[in-house]
Amino acid sequence: MNDDQFMQIAVQKRYVTPGQMCQSLDRQRQLAEAGERKPLFLIAQDLGFIDKHRAGEILQYLSSTEVRALEIDGYRIAKKLGRGGMGVVYEGINAAGTSVAIKLLPSSFSDDPECVARFTVESRITQRLRHRHIVRTIGTGSVDGQRYLVMEIVRGPSLGDLLRRGNTLTEKEALVLLAQMASALAYAWNHGVLHRDIKPSNILLAPPRRHDEPICAQLCDFGVAKIWSMTEQGMAYWQGKITGPGVSMGTPEYMSPEQATGRDLDLRSDMYNLGATVYHTLVGREMFSGKAAEVLRNHRDTAPDMGAALHKGISAQTIAILATMLAKQPAARFQDWETLLEHLRPLAPDAVATAQVDAGSRLVW
Repeated sequence: MNDDQFMQIAVQKRYVTPGQMCQSLDRQRQLAEAGERKPLFLIAQDLGFIDKHRAGEILQYLSSTEVRALEIDGYRIAKKLGRGGMGVVYEGINAAGTSVAIKLLPSSFSDDPECVARFTVESRITQRLRHRHIVRTIGTGSVDGQRYLVMEIVRGPSLGDLLRRGNTLTEKEALVLLAQMASALAYAWNHGVLHRDIKPSNILLAPPRRHDEPICAQLCDFGVAKIWSMTEQGMAYWQGKITGPGVSMGTPEYMSPEQATGRDLDLRSDMYNLGATVYHTLVGREMFSGKAAEVLRNHRDTAPDMGAALHKGISAQTIAILATMLAKQPAARFQDWETLLEHLRPLAPDAVATAQVDAGSRLVW
């Protein structure tokens, strides 16, 4: 059973607060240091943060296959590809032999208004966004009481898979990935979407589409994204707001300081998330590690160790770009994705030229 997935689901369903989960993680590490290994759900129960019924509901989801239908939207279910905080992903194949990825909302979540709302928001967002570096949603619907998304299938590992195997990216590959993700996030932001959970496991590495392209990254999982729009007075406001004020969403190792403290977010928060992700790909480790509460404090108060990147032979220009993306105050970061891409241009001109064209792609309505 994956403790990270248990934690993500428990917080998303508001069975525990982020603070309670941090306390549970800290207790788990204390026990591990004393030689005792204990699952996170039992620790959360022992501390009185979650009852057995709710913990059991999550465990049942994590241990089940959760697919009732043998065919969905004309696609035969072939095999399970993976499992995330808000769904199980299967490969589907139609009569013509075309493969897709099918994400199912588990039946145990179908009666939870917040989970249904998140799944609906993800469906709404990904069906509208058409960008070569965002995983495309082909269709959505419901079968046997289960909601689903049909998405293009990406034949490749996630960046997280790559890093878990002890691999890193070269500086050139990391700069291309940075340009591609900046383009995707600029496109999303310009069309009213803030991702909020940029991390290695949410970046898939597809086979390159051109011979001169060393890497082809695709952004996925908009399950905790927010949608925004602009009033006639020019004031931004959030639509479809699911989380309450002061509730942090995201992954601690890559959270921006403003996420860690529950403040309002904009594109500069996603920029910090992406900077923390690229740092990990270059250095081979997360910027901050340790107890969850300590990691969040470090994001808020401690400068990242850029000497580690220098030691790996990363150029001063790339380090300077990362340092700006990872500034503690949003006002000290690049103020938009276009400015970031301009700073990347001397280092990766071809990738930036393509990225800027992609960022201006039209939205599909």
